[in-house]
This record gives sequence, structure tokens and C-alpha cells, in this order.
Amino acid sequence: MSDFHEFNRGVIEEFRANAGKVGGNFAHMPMVLITHTGARTGDQRTTPLVCSVDGDDVIIAASKAGSAKHPH
Repeated sequence: MSDFHEFNRGVIEEFRANAGKVGGNFAHMPMVLITHTGARTGDQRTTPLVCSVDGDDVIIAASKAGSAKHPH
């Protein structure tokens, strides 16, 4: 498993253990967990995403942490 996936796994565990709060670089940032289905594998995956809140709307953007590769 890649370092990126291991990092995400730790963020997800921390998010779930602390009622949606995480520390480190993401402290005080709103975050959501998105569960989605892999296009090729059909596997369900959960991805942590920092989001913005605009009134009742939650705004998310997939960036793969600024990677040069498309987040699919």
C-alpha cells in the first residue's frame, strides 16, 4: 500500500475516533469522508476530503493533495 493510502487511512481513523476532528495539518479545517465505488474494480473506498461550507452547502473538490496526477 502506498504512503498516500497509509496517510489517508490514518486520517480516516482519527476522524472516526474523534467525532470528525483531526489534528496536524488539518486541525481546524472542516473535513468530510466520502465513500465511493472504484470505476474499474467496483471496490468501495473511503476518502477524506477537506471541504468548504457555504451556508447549508458543503463544497468539495478532488485534488489528490495537489498531485500532478488526476484524482479520477
